[in-house]
Amino acid sequence: MTPASSVSTAGMTELVPGRGVYIPCVLLSSLLSECHRDPKKLFHKLIDHYFSMDVLAVSTACDIRKSGLGKQPLDQTMVSAIKTYVMASARKLDIVLNDKELTRILTNRCSGARRAVTKKLAPSTLTKPIEN
Repeated sequence: MTPASSVSTAGMTELVPGRGVYIPCVLLSSLLSECHRDPKKLFHKLIDHYFSMDVLAVSTACDIRKSGLGKQPLDQTMVSAIKTYVMASARKLDIVLNDKELTRILTNRCSGARRAVTKKLAPSTLTKPIEN
């Protein structure tokens, strides 16, 4: 399920040759075995590796039009490398997966992160009972 990726120094591999996005070889092997025959799961895992929940919460998948609301698009070099790698993995498994579908997954991931962060920051609804 591994598309061609170039091996670099210090146990790192370039996700897509020429893109400058690296991942530890051991981690990539682990993710590939964990996500066997499921490129969408691999996409989720790679997004989790490269972007924290807090970064996803204040970002958009690719839209610049929402940036006026304080959201910036994710690093498109990384996003493009992840999408390219996952689509190449899917092709090797004869699974049809396109850019639009991956963008939708990433958009949903950003929205979910915003909800999770908002929920985490919301004051607790539990209150102490009033004692007389």
